[in-house]
Amino acid sequence: ERRHWIEVSGGPGLQYQLLHSGAAGFLPGGEARATARVWFGESLEWTASGSFARMGDAFSRFEAATSLAYVF
Repeated sequence: ERRHWIEVSGGPGLQYQLLHSGAAGFLPGGEARATARVWFGESLEWTASGSFARMGDAFSRFEAATSLAYVF
């Protein structure tokens, strides 16, 4: 029986941006994600995840989350 797993994903991105001034263009970027899950015994599960996304100089985001759950 599997007691833990790790998942990693990501990829490139391209966003078209049109500004109020009339300027327009494409912004290159991408996103990366990682998630880990560990089971302690039969019912206790811990999960941690994080992601990072960036589009040119216009947008960046980092998110992280963790949880501990009792599954019944």
